[in-house]
Amino acid sequence: LLCMPYSGDHVALERHWPFWVQALYKLLQVTDFRLVVAGQGWKLPADLVGNPRVTDLIGQTRTMADIYSLASRCDGVVTTCGNLAVFAAATEKPCLVAGHDRLKEGEFFHRLLRCPTSRVMLHHEPLERFYNLLQGLFPKKAEGRRTWTPAEFDMPPIRLCVPPGIGD
Repeated sequence: LLCMPYSGDHVALERHWPFWVQALYKLLQVTDFRLVVAGQGWKLPADLVGNPRVTDLIGQTRTMADIYSLASRCDGVVTTCGNLAVFAAATEKPCLVAGHDRLKEGEFFHRLLRCPTSRVMLHHEPLERFYNLLQGLFPKKAEGRRTWTPAEFDMPPIRLCVPPGIGD
């Protein structure tokens, strides 16, 4: 599963969906996905670095062509609204988009991503919605599982790890 949660080209990191880091932990906890994590301008929490199910490519992809190549080799994508989400929709790659605070219901980009292989959630939607949408995109991964409840997502806030000099 390719995970590219932040797109600094569109909005500042703090304006993205606020549960991305928790989502990565939960993906590892409640699924058997291997995660390929990419992007620029942030880094994985230290305890995820070296996890055998996480491939950290943050800061190592130079172009969107590199990202598209990774996406084409993965079972699916979880990302913010941006070029990768459009690529996934255009290529019918299963994709879950958690929007930043500029994405609004009914706007062009939101409607664009409403294709059969994409699920879109807005900035204010909770962590459990992410997983319930993910189950719908990957029914084989969800076989024998049930819908997750809010109590299962009672996690303390996790601060985004931003390298020095970014956003100063």
